[in-house]
Amino acid sequence: MRRSLPPLTSLRVFEETAKHSSLDVAAEKLFVTKAAVTKQIRILESYLEIRLFDINNGILCLTEEGRRYYEEIFEAFEKLELASKKLDTKGNALKVTMDLSPSLCTLWMTQHFKHLQRSCPSLHLNVISSDTAIDWSRSNVDIAVRCFPIEHTKTENCEFLAREKLILISNSQDSLAHGKINLISDLAGRKLISLYNRQNLWEDLFDKYRVNAPVNSNIVCFEHFYMVMEAVKEGIGVGLVPDFLCQHLINEGLLLNPLSISIDTHFGYFVEMPAHKQNSVILLKARKYIKSIFI
Repeated sequence: MRRSLPPLTSLRVFEETAKHSSLDVAAEKLFVTKAAVTKQIRILESYLEIRLFDINNGILCLTEEGRRYYEEIFEAFEKLELASKKLDTKGNALKVTMDLSPSLCTLWMTQHFKHLQRSCPSLHLNVISSDTAIDWSRSNVDIAVRCFPIEHTKTENCEFLAREKLILISNSQDSLAHGKINLISDLAGRKLISLYNRQNLWEDLFDKYRVNAPVNSNIVCFEHFYMVMEAVKEGIGVGLVPDFLCQHLINEGLLLNPLSISIDTHFGYFVEMPAHKQNSVILLKARKYIKSIFI
């Protein structure tokens, strides 16, 4: 039976236009004119007998029907691409884009990249870094790892990995300059390095160990954990960093956990994959490897 399909060229133009919400960008990406893009959109709208785009305050926006159609088309193109790669007879590796938060990208992936490659030899990995939520209907990301509040609802795209545990870190020079840290109360006089959007971490630590000490005047803030680690290495102060990001440096003697203390936060790490890629063998292997590291 002959399939009833809309023009594939029009579908490709529609996907690119919807992804960027721009006729100009779609034309640039597809190496055609804006007029050609507009023509293909009109052809598709005529075929479907629906309006796919509206102009709101000068901005190109998908209609409700267009949004639903785009989500289906995006997944269909992704599946076509994956199916074609599976039939690759030239031995080319499958390209996978992994999106990690900056600290994970800087401190975690560099530790495990070679092991991941050995575990998934057919994987050609592209690593990018961001902290923003991923719109799976518009993104080309295949797999992501993010840190969310622990109560983050598990969805079909998201799987819990591990709760965040922070450990106290300092460097050996800090002890020489300011005296050895023997008690948690000794931290009250040190410069405390924290995340600028989670400055309550030190208060939580002191509350856990029942230390009554003002901390606000002693805190210096950085945006990411990898910045906190660098600040500790430079002797700026002491920090609280996820254990799996710095344990190897403690084992090597480059950093210290002077009191061997830790604190569980209300955050956790999650691995995400788009729903239409949940059956990808190579991505499932990559996710399995990631889970094995965190668990």
